[in-house]
Amino acid sequence: MPNEAPKHRWSFFRAGGVDQVSLRRGDDLIELKKLDQKLWGALAMPVRGVELDARTLALLDVDQDGRIRVPEIVGAVEWMCATLKNPDDLFKGGDSLPLSAIQDGPVLAGARRVLENLGRRDAVSISLADVLDTAKLFDAANFNGDGIVPPETAGSEERAQIVKDIMAAVGAANDRSGQPGIDQAKVDAFFAETEKYLEWFAKGESDPALLPLDITVAAFEALALVQAKIDDYFIRCRLAALEPRAAATIGGAEAQFTALAGLELTRSTPELRLLPLAAIAASRPLPLQSGINPAWLEEMAAFVARTV
Repeated sequence: MPNEAPKHRWSFFRAGGVDQVSLRRGDDLIELKKLDQKLWGALAMPVRGVELDARTLALLDVDQDGRIRVPEIVGAVEWMCATLKNPDDLFKGGDSLPLSAIQDGPVLAGARRVLENLGRRDAVSISLADVLDTAKLFDAANFNGDGIVPPETAGSEERAQIVKDIMAAVGAANDRSGQPGIDQAKVDAFFAETEKYLEWFAKGESDPALLPLDITVAAFEALALVQAKIDDYFIRCRLAALEPRAAATIGGAEAQFTALAGLELTRSTPELRLLPLAAIAASRPLPLQSGINPAWLEEMAAFVARTV
């Protein structure tokens, strides 16, 4: 008869009047699945209310039922023994692991990718701190697997601008690095709204009733350039009607005009464009020909010609 492999010899210690199995070597972990469950100290434990790292317990609780049972422990041990070249390393302690201790495979490749993302391509070990800070971990990775593309990782200035346009239209999603970007849902929403807009615009071009003027689009564009400034003017006039003494202040403080005296003024002078569109007075209509802030003459002339 062929010689049978010797059975694993377990070590025991006595605590609280009970003999318990002692796990001291990698061989003990390899054989753990064969240990009679009557010799286990407990067959289940909760994931809360115990003095163990909550994140580790959450990983062990595979079925997420709030309790860790023997099969989950055995499964985790088998995975670790298959990942490390020597299971004895599990008893050495510490918060780092040499790359040379990891079997070739996805875990080793992942560890090297993490170190590369952290700018430590030549590192020979990986630590717990290296993998815990996910924002820092993925910050340098163009493609980190979360399906979100920030503008900085789009590949070109043109593509980056497209990403920014989509974000401006339908909002952004934050990727693992914390950077705003777009995902498939954002892209789909953007193009769905674009299709609606194109359909609406095409309908306007084909239906004369929707464009009563030959220059309807130009009239709208001219209004859009001055609408905020016109609204600002009338609000100031209403404030002047509410409190006549306020007209001098909201119409442009003396200090603002004094500051302009020392400048070489043009229509694009920023300080000039910040002043009201016209002189402020209670219930005053907006002048369309004279008395207009010179920084806004060009826009107002287009507004009068195309819109009014």
